[in-house]
Amino acid sequence: MKRLATLLLLLGAVMAPFAHLQSQSAPAPAQPVATQVITINIVAQLKSPLADLQALKAANQATLDQQAKTLQALDELQKQAEELKIFGKRS
Repeated sequence: MKRLATLLLLLGAVMAPFAHLQSQSAPAPAQPVATQVITINIVAQLKSPLADLQALKAANQATLDQQAKTLQALDELQKQAEELKIFGKRS
């Protein structure tokens, strides 16, 4: 019984300095005006990269369309070259 009492007394002595840490609650800090301005600037910057990305996507699509037209024209030239080879062998 003495051992249990001694153990509880030692445990209480060790835990006593930490008892006040759990009972205190820190107040929520108010967001300063500078942080609000920074947040607004970040939102504005996020819209700009999105617009830039959309512009790049449109430019890439235009490039892909141009490449498709060029590829089609090259295919037609290749067919015509093959026809010329066939006609050249016949004559």
